[in-house]
Amino acid sequence: MLSIFRTNQLFVSALLLLFIAILRAYPFFFPIEWEAPKHGLLAAHIYQFTGQNSFVAYLSASILLFFQAVIVNMMARIHRLDREVTMIPGLIYITLCSILPEFLIFSPVLIANTFLLLAILELLQTYKKTACSDRIFNVGFWLAIASFCYVPYLGFTLGMMIGFRILRPFRLGERIAFFSGVIIPYFLLGVSFYLMDDLHHFWEVQFAGVGVISFFPLALSFSSVLKILLFVLFIALTVLSYRVYTAKKNIDVQKKIDIFYWVLLSSLLIFAFHQAFYLEQLLALGIPLGIFLSLNLTAIANRWAETWYFLAILSILLIQYYPYLV
Repeated sequence: MLSIFRTNQLFVSALLLLFIAILRAYPFFFPIEWEAPKHGLLAAHIYQFTGQNSFVAYLSASILLFFQAVIVNMMARIHRLDREVTMIPGLIYITLCSILPEFLIFSPVLIANTFLLLAILELLQTYKKTACSDRIFNVGFWLAIASFCYVPYLGFTLGMMIGFRILRPFRLGERIAFFSGVIIPYFLLGVSFYLMDDLHHFWEVQFAGVGVISFFPLALSFSSVLKILLFVLFIALTVLSYRVYTAKKNIDVQKKIDIFYWVLLSSLLIFAFHQAFYLEQLLALGIPLGIFLSLNLTAIANRWAETWYFLAILSILLIQYYPYLV
């Protein structure tokens, strides 16, 4: 089955849409009652048009996930993250972002992932470039836009800064360009709200919910703990698979794989900067884990890879529809 993800892109795109339809059909038949956690201004503006629990919101989430998967595939292909070019990274990303029922909604974290992907794309394009202040600025800019969906995504500035240091000498002028990209959208938007005499609304909406989470005690159900442990298992697998990811690859690819480890670390840190914990926050792990787990899958013999993936799909569907099967 997975071998078909090595075929032409048009056919693969159709298959990705099919997998999204299968894995994310649940809320269209059984709407999920859900209220978005505190989110930024852009997400609040989007919800004015789509709502949070509407058909339009569920459809928007599916369409957005498809375009994100296309970007993941493009990133893996352009930068040769695997030894062979496949569409499997996008497939795994879709699967991860649909693995829990809490992921099926149109969450601000899912929206923010779009802009995080664009920031990572710009970051990777700076490798071996002597003059790329525009791209460095764009990395900061896309992070700022992501934070207008979900403010803790500003925490990814750590991963981006270390990523620059891995790829190139990160000079003072380039650091200024990067932070300018982050600050200027906030400055311009803040000035706009100030001129409308509504600055308090900017602060109230944009930074609502921001704070240091109280980890103990966290009111988590047993099922929530199991879901978190699943992602802990994924993280442990990626950490232990570093040699698998970098074996027989040139130094360029190894550096780029190192960047995704820093993105993974940054995605863990952002949990600490929201006052409450929500399972949909785990979507922040989707991009680095999607890349890494696809490398694990392609490293396995095809027969076993297909078996494991088929079992994963069945497990996801069972988790989603179990309350209606008993």
